[in-house]
Amino acid sequence: LSSFDLGPGNEGMDVEVKNNTVFMAAKASDANKKDFYVVDVANPANPTLKKDINTGEGLVVLSIRGNYAYAAHNDDENQIQIINISDESNPVLIKSFSFQSNNKEGKSIYSLGGFVYAGSKISSGKEFQIFDVSDPSNPVFKSSVEINADVNDIYVLNDRAYLATARDDAEILIFDVSNPASPSQIGVFNNSSSSDGLSVFALSDSLAFAGIGGNFVILNTQDLGNITVRSSYAAGGNVNDLYAREHLAFLGTSDSNKEFQIVNISDLDNAIFYSSYNFPQVAMGVDYLNNVIYVSVRSNDALRIITSQ
Repeated sequence: LSSFDLGPGNEGMDVEVKNNTVFMAAKASDANKKDFYVVDVANPANPTLKKDINTGEGLVVLSIRGNYAYAAHNDDENQIQIINISDESNPVLIKSFSFQSNNKEGKSIYSLGGFVYAGSKISSGKEFQIFDVSDPSNPVFKSSVEINADVNDIYVLNDRAYLATARDDAEILIFDVSNPASPSQIGVFNNSSSSDGLSVFALSDSLAFAGIGGNFVILNTQDLGNITVRSSYAAGGNVNDLYAREHLAFLGTSDSNKEFQIVNISDLDNAIFYSSYNFPQVAMGVDYLNNVIYVSVRSNDALRIITSQ
């Protein structure tokens, strides 16, 4: 339908849509370039820039909740950024803060219910950390968990945090976070290959989707002591992000000919290819609203907007 250019040397890393506005995380080799973009998509065929700002060394992922954007920062300190977006034409970075006893770059983030759940690259410190952000200007550390691997993605639903990790024996980990001060592991899925868990999306306590290496995997999580695969689909490239809606799953991948893919999941026991789109570079983030799909691409022409006829 349309695209939006971030300028030369910049790459789209993640995308989140709220009402008629798209928020984008970007990074470039030059730390002086803008890395947070607010784009008006009231007319998706003609996206226009509302505002762009520079928050530091680049952003890798976003989570929008209410009037705030929570971002994982591509730096070994101040790995979490909080941006006030109450005035979308004037976003303001109000807080940068670091992981506890962890000096590795931020990799993943999810905000829900006044808490931020964040993950880092593998570190001598603990890679999964939880912060109370009920006062966004004064985050409070609540707890952390040693994962001993990159935490590539986080999704939180019904007091469960789903982590996609680079651990060969635990590509998907599930934690009970009903008490954020004391998270406890309640489930683990070990894929038969050594591919990393890259993305995760949960629809209910019994159904989750994961990107594990180049495979899109549908998981039965009803019995947390025995998580099983209902079906899988080979995407031909790393499944960097995913979003499921009704009978379709939307994938952002590294397949050089099909960076964006749609999978038919109407039969959860038989996921099959539905359609695809070729972009000039790797698709990193996917979001969906009102029959329009927003994809971030590791290209300066980074925002791609797609809809059906």
